[in-house]
Amino acid sequence: MPDIKAPTSVQAAARRAYGTPKHGRQGYGSAGEDDGPRDPVDAVRIQGLNPRAYPEEVQAVLADLMAQIDHLHREVDLAVGRQGWLEELADQDAVLPVFNRRAFLREVDAFLESRPSGDLAATDAPPAPGALALFYLHNFEALHRNFGLAAADEALSYMARTIQLGVRSTDIIGAVGGAGVAVLLSLVHQEAAQVKIDALRTALVSGAASHDGKLLPLQVVAVMAMVEEDGTASAQLEELDGVLRSALSAADRP
Repeated sequence: MPDIKAPTSVQAAARRAYGTPKHGRQGYGSAGEDDGPRDPVDAVRIQGLNPRAYPEEVQAVLADLMAQIDHLHREVDLAVGRQGWLEELADQDAVLPVFNRRAFLREVDAFLESRPSGDLAATDAPPAPGALALFYLHNFEALHRNFGLAAADEALSYMARTIQLGVRSTDIIGAVGGAGVAVLLSLVHQEAAQVKIDALRTALVSGAASHDGKLLPLQVVAVMAMVEEDGTASAQLEELDGVLRSALSAADRP
C-alpha cells in the first residue's frame, strides 16, 4: 500500500480523481476551452429542449438552472474524491506504508469469509488455503537507544517495504503494533508459504537500512501459521503472537 499524500485542497483531490472541471460556476466555459458547451442555450439543448422556442425570460431561467446543475455535479465529484482520499488515509498506518491494524484485520476477515464452504472445500481439488506470518524487528529498542527513534522507525519502515516488495499484490500487509508487521499470504500451501517467509527473513537480516548515513542492521524473528477457516483474524493473530513470544524468548537465551 503506497503512502497517501494529502491533497493541497479538496478541489485538488477531486481533480486527480475525476479531472479538471470544464466550466466555472457562473457560466459554461471560457474563450480558452476547446470542449464543452460554450453557450447557455447550447447547454439547454443538450437536455433535449429547444430553448429558441421559449421567450428570452424562460431561456434565462433554463440557463440558470443548467448552471446550478453543473455546479452541483462538480460539488458531488469533489465530495466523492475527498471521501475516497479520507478512506485510504484512515486505513494506513501512521508510520509504515502499509495497512494499520484495524484495516489489516478487516481485510483478513474478508478473506476468511470468502473461503469456500465445507462441501466445496472437500472437492477433489480444493483451493490452496493461506498463511498468516508475523515479522518482528527484535532489535527495535536497541536501535532506538543507539541511534534515536527516527532511526528505529526507518529500520521498521525498511522491513515493511522489503516485505511489501517480496510478496504479491494480492497479499495483505499490516502494522499490528509495536515492531511487528503481519502478512497474509493468500491461496498458498504450507510448504510454499514457509519458503517465502524464510526468504523474506533472510533478505531482511542480510541487508541493512540506513539513517543519516549510518547502517542499521536488522534482527528479525518471523513465525507463520496456516489460516483457520472457522477462526477470526483477531484470534488467529493473537495465537500467532504467542508463538512469536516463545520464539523471542528462545532467541534471547544464550
